[in-house]
Amino acid sequence: MRRLALIIFLLISILPLSRAQMWNGTDTLYGNEWIHYDQSYFKISVAADGIYRIPYATLSAAG
Repeated sequence: MRRLALIIFLLISILPLSRAQMWNGTDTLYGNEWIHYDQSYFKISVAADGIYRIPYATLSAAG
């Protein structure tokens, strides 16, 4: 019984460390650090999952 209580205590102690956000020192990284709100972005829809090559000429023609 004592061993079970120790295991439960350790699991409960470790749970707060397993969060979805990444830590960089004291900063929390959310995954949107690459967004610069003063720039414009294009959303490109695709029919199926995979790797696609988009030529520079196509991107230039889109604006």
